[in-house]
Amino acid sequence: MVETADVIVIGAGVVGLSVGRALARAGREVYVVEKNDAFGEETSARNSEVIHAGIQYSPGGMRARLSVKGRDALYAFCQEHNVNHQRCGKLLVAIGEQEAERLRSLKANAEKNGVDDLEIISGEEAGRLEPGIHCDAAIHSPSSGIVDSHGLMLALIGELEAAGGALALWDRIHPHWMANELRHGVMAFGGGVLIAAVALVLVPEGSDRMPALPALLAFAAGGVAFFALDRALERSGRPVGQLLAMLVDFVPEAIALGAILAADGSAGLLLALLIALQNLPEAFNAYRDVASRGRAMSYRTLGLFLSLPLLGPLAALLGAFVFATSDVALGGLMLFAAGGILYLTFQDVAPQVKLQSSWLPPLGAVAGFLLGLSGDLLIGG
Repeated sequence: MVETADVIVIGAGVVGLSVGRALARAGREVYVVEKNDAFGEETSARNSEVIHAGIQYSPGGMRARLSVKGRDALYAFCQEHNVNHQRCGKLLVAIGEQEAERLRSLKANAEKNGVDDLEIISGEEAGRLEPGIHCDAAIHSPSSGIVDSHGLMLALIGELEAAGGALALWDRIHPHWMANELRHGVMAFGGGVLIAAVALVLVPEGSDRMPALPALLAFAAGGVAFFALDRALERSGRPVGQLLAMLVDFVPEAIALGAILAADGSAGLLLALLIALQNLPEAFNAYRDVASRGRAMSYRTLGLFLSLPLLGPLAALLGAFVFATSDVALGGLMLFAAGGILYLTFQDVAPQVKLQSSWLPPLGAVAGFLLGLSGDLLIGG
């Protein structure tokens, strides 16, 4: 696709598509841009679909001239392109002499506009045309009709594209893309990084440091503990719940990081990289969540969040000087964290990242794990 065009037509309704078709047929490079996810989702799809004859417009005005000319052109277009339509006619009815006089004025006005096929008929004749009508007189407008507006727009799109024009729907460049595709993609990327941390560092390093049965029990305990805390936080519904959820994830990782850095520099470096990459999507999502609430965070809660950076080094020192001296304790901590992280990934991250007709979230998860695997291969050798 080229980066420039001769004309951009904004709005893919009947008018926009008609303008785009005409310009494309005249040799212009045209894009018809629509803000919605499909063409014709506003006025063109929310009307009576009547083909007006041009009866009531002021004589000499543009609406009067274009109504008659457009009526004939629309019937010809529908006939040529097999668009469903019907020249069914229309009745304008009158009850009483005052309204009957108004019919005579409308007929005279329409004749000035070039509508010369109107006929004033009696109430009895109107009843024969439409048995449900009871009136004293009526105008019969045989050139009025109805049209399938969606079929009409599809035919216009076909002509637009056949002439080299293009329809650009906004579902690919959505005004709220950060709240949808990008947000879900970032979350999925974080999920991929989490799985990489579990699969490439926490489980291998933890299982190497303790027997099989205790390793399995530690992993299962992490999943169950995170489940229990998740339920408790869900019932609380308070902002501090988000803080506790971050601590449950953050503190064990920091302790494991300090211990691994003391025992195995390369594995520790990889875990540090994965923790940093994982925290970026978490911070992004936390910001979006707070912003969506539409109210400021309390100073107390904000202070608790700001104290988190101090816990990281303290937890890492605890891991380096306490857990690093015991392989079993360190392995148990790592597997406990791995079980909990895996639970959170599939409980909170994975269900939220799915989007209808979007490829960014699954590719984001693949990219996150791919980045972790690359670090494992490059750093771990």
